[in-house]
Amino acid sequence: MKLVPTINFGGNCREAIHTYEKAFGGRINCLITYGEADDPAYNPRLKEGQREYIYHSELLLGGERIIMADHIDIEFQTCYSNFLTVMMDTKEEVQRAYEVMKEGSRTIYPIYLLPGGFRGQVRHTVGHHDRADRKVIQSAPSGLTNGPG
Repeated sequence: MKLVPTINFGGNCREAIHTYEKAFGGRINCLITYGEADDPAYNPRLKEGQREYIYHSELLLGGERIIMADHIDIEFQTCYSNFLTVMMDTKEEVQRAYEVMKEGSRTIYPIYLLPGGFRGQVRHTVGHHDRADRKVIQSAPSGLTNGPG
């Protein structure tokens, strides 16, 4: 059994998946639009421009898969309890990812020293939508997450 994180968006999944690919050195394994999927369950409900929304996508990070999609039938609201934590091996990797992720984002915690590693946290903003899910980027042995946050 594997736990596969799934992140839903309201029209800005394409921008998000490309940002995460760049920040975390991932690889986009699948990217299908609603138009390409041609799903009869969704076609009648698509509004102007939604055929280019992402129906299904997969990003591979460190051998693990994250599923991402735009949903046309969910009303998105700000939520402050969703986190995606990406563990990296070095301070330099954390710094590089943090620099990419902080563009257009709100910094919650700048990079700071942890016992045995470093940590930074941003609230990622994609397009004009404030994505309240926080991206915690850190280098530290498992379990070392002391400090702010």
